[in-house]
Amino acid sequence: MSSSAPRPAILVLLGVAVVAALFMFMRRGGGDEGTAAPPPAAPSASSTAPAAPGATTTPPATTTPNSVPKPNASANEQKSSQSRELPAKVNEALKAHKVVVVLLWNPRGVDDRSVKSSVDGLSNHGGKVAVFTDKPRNIVRYTKIGAGAGIVQTPTLVVTNKEGEARVATGYLDSTTVEQYVVDALHGAP
Repeated sequence: MSSSAPRPAILVLLGVAVVAALFMFMRRGGGDEGTAAPPPAAPSASSTAPAAPGATTTPPATTTPNSVPKPNASANEQKSSQSRELPAKVNEALKAHKVVVVLLWNPRGVDDRSVKSSVDGLSNHGGKVAVFTDKPRNIVRYTKIGAGAGIVQTPTLVVTNKEGEARVATGYLDSTTVEQYVVDALHGAP
C-alpha cells in the first residue's frame, strides 16, 4: 500500500499554490501602478551640505513633507487659487443679482440624467434666472456658493437667491420640485 496522496488532491493543492502565488505577485505591484512605492522624499536643506571628512551626518529628528520648499510655489498657488474661483459666467450672474441654479451631476447616473433634464427645462423667468451645470470633479469651483452645504454626492442642486444665499438639494428631484426651488429663490427664500 502506497502512502502517497491521490492524484486529484495533488492537483488541487498545486492549483491553490499557483493561485496564491499569482495573488501575491499582483499585490506586490507586478503591473499595477497604483500600488507602487511613493517616490523618495527630497533631501532637506540640512542634509545637502557636504559632510566634513571623518564626520557622520544624521538626518533631522523630525521631518514633514511641508518642510521642503517647493519650486515655483507661487505658480502652483496661483493655479490652485484660479481653480477655486467661480466660473466667470456664474460670478457675473451673482453680481447681477440673478437667481443662480448650479447642478453638479454625473452623466452615468440615472437620477443625475433625470435631474439634468429637469434643470435644462427651467424657465429663465425673463432673464432673472441663470442656469449652469458642471461635473463633480469641478466642485471646488463652487465652494463660494455652496461652502456650508457639504456637497458629497450627485446629483446636487444649488439654488442661490438674489442675495447669494444658497439652498442645496441632493438626490433625485422632479421638474416640479426644481421649479419650486427657483420660484422660492425668486421670492427671496434661500
